[in-house]
Amino acid sequence: MSIDQFTQMEKVSLRDKVSRALRAAIIAGEMDPGVVYSAPTLGARFGVSATRVREAMLDLARENLISIVPNKGFRVTEVAEKDLDDITQIRLLLEPPIVRDVTPLIPAEDLPRLRELAANIVEGAEKGDLVEYTAADQIFHLTLLDYADNPRLTTLVSDLRDHIRQARGRWAKPED
Repeated sequence: MSIDQFTQMEKVSLRDKVSRALRAAIIAGEMDPGVVYSAPTLGARFGVSATRVREAMLDLARENLISIVPNKGFRVTEVAEKDLDDITQIRLLLEPPIVRDVTPLIPAEDLPRLRELAANIVEGAEKGDLVEYTAADQIFHLTLLDYADNPRLTTLVSDLRDHIRQARGRWAKPED
């Protein structure tokens, strides 16, 4: 790695790392709706202070992935069928027209990489690996949206997709 590559590495705060870890656990269905999770307990699990977990919880609350339970912690938000229908409706309003508009703008040299990303979706589906499939699907579609050069749009669609992935994670969990 050259020094130029090193200076361009993403700087990620501890709060962001905890947010990402919690988000991943929620989406993967590792944290159940209705259960109250405490910041001190999660802090011990992640090896960070409860303060960092509380900060991360605020991020996830803004994304409606959790609700805050005062003086106790947080509870994962239940994604109801109506929520999924609403999210799908919003995504249909946003994604197809944007992808239609950006498709002619994609440079020819980017097409092999996009084909590779699409192949990853197929591979995950063929394996029956829901986590791999949904991650590959997310990467491919958000990469396409990035050609619109509208970070707010990409973030919004990513958040909407996370809610659907959260529900899929619970559907994919084996029953106890």
